[in-house]
Amino acid sequence: MPPLHWSDQIVSIFETLHAGLSDALAVLPDDPMPGSAGESDLRSAELHDHILTAFSQGTILVEAAQDHLTAFVRGITQPALTISPWASTRGILETSAISLWLLESEIGPQVRAERTFQFRCEGLS
Repeated sequence: MPPLHWSDQIVSIFETLHAGLSDALAVLPDDPMPGSAGESDLRSAELHDHILTAFSQGTILVEAAQDHLTAFVRGITQPALTISPWASTRGILETSAISLWLLESEIGPQVRAERTFQFRCEGLS
């Protein structure tokens, strides 16, 4: 069997990544893992709802990044599109970066609550 063309290799890599993300999200519990930063953040009674919002926003953004990844893969699969796949890469990068920013494990509950408001209010000024 001849080696895969580089574009087919890229498609295969991204399909594997998408499947791995889907599998990881499917087994994640609804509540943070015991002993995790998320669990300790949720103990903050005054910020509890804001922390839940941040975790929800971060998780939804991961799923949005997956959708953009799917659109990218479909766009580069033969017959490939010329422009639209690359527009999807911006969506992948932006949603991934914001998700990482909201879900960062080294920040405390106060900073996480501030970030969820910053994300919500972005562009209102």
